[in-house]
Amino acid sequence: WWPLLLCFACCSLSAGIVPGQTVFIELFVNAGVFEDVCFLHEEELGCDGQYLQMTAMLNLASISTMVVQILFGGAFDAWGGQICAALGSAAVALGFLSISVLVLLIPFWPAANQSLSYAVIASIILTDCGAYLNSYAMVGLVWHYPKHQGLIMSLMNATYQAGAFFAILVEWTVDSFQVALPVPLLGWALTQALVTSLLWHIVPTQAEYFARAELVLGIPLPRHHDEQSLDYFCRKVKDAVGILKLDIWPHTMLGIAFVFSTATLNFYMSTAVPFGTSLLGSKQAGKEFGTLCTTINGIIGLTLGPFSGSLIDWFGLGLIVYSQLGHFSSALQQPSGWLRGPLPGQQRESQDEVVVK
Repeated sequence: WWPLLLCFACCSLSAGIVPGQTVFIELFVNAGVFEDVCFLHEEELGCDGQYLQMTAMLNLASISTMVVQILFGGAFDAWGGQICAALGSAAVALGFLSISVLVLLIPFWPAANQSLSYAVIASIILTDCGAYLNSYAMVGLVWHYPKHQGLIMSLMNATYQAGAFFAILVEWTVDSFQVALPVPLLGWALTQALVTSLLWHIVPTQAEYFARAELVLGIPLPRHHDEQSLDYFCRKVKDAVGILKLDIWPHTMLGIAFVFSTATLNFYMSTAVPFGTSLLGSKQAGKEFGTLCTTINGIIGLTLGPFSGSLIDWFGLGLIVYSQLGHFSSALQQPSGWLRGPLPGQQRESQDEVVVK
């Protein structure tokens, strides 16, 4: 099991920004990203408009990385897990390096704040795309553990959610050592060099992937091409789109279902800090609330995800349908009345009572 565990650890170290966006929004706001929004309305750094702009841009980054997912699948089909892992890890390193340099320039170039801020968002998209592509290294091991394919696919998703702990680590470094945000980001970019090297040596090549699949299935598979050109990659993506068109309606409905099942999570994760500030009455409490949400997100991703993958290995994919129905039912039944003001004749609850609820 050590290749799988080592691959999982390396992919987790290559997680992006969006999984920890609750914490990163606060860090980027304090670093001056989109502070021109506050200056435009003659407000101080950290105004509501700056938070809203940063939140909107990170939501855009999250959507952008999801839209291009089919390209990453095409890259795996064309080049295999080893190359995807190396390219993804290199993109993460380049993204963090770019973010650290841009954030470092913001205080010294206030006239270009808006341009530098949008460049930061572009670098975040590069980083998270690299994190998604890098996670396909786990798929390269799927035929090495044929009885645990559900577990491996859930671990693939968990590696991206591990980015929540990366955000906590960055926040702790900034607060504990009183260093600027670019310092831990630059250190993480340098760490990716070691991660890239490790992934290159432990992730099977495309030829090894097919050989293992033939051994497990006991049948010969169509010979794959050793061609690694961009044209071959485009043909594989076109083939993937053609397969989706064979059952366009089920695929469309499944996609819509997953969009709605994750929409509320993404929205509230990006607004957890201002939401907590408004609910609990202080910026410090809002910051701690955001850190708590990020920590819970990482814990759930690294524990419940692999556990659900193991359940799928045992009971089949139908388990996903029932779990989604349970998720929707619990979400619809959440008590929301306590967030509103008291009705006539009712006494307002204390802040401690609200927090307990």
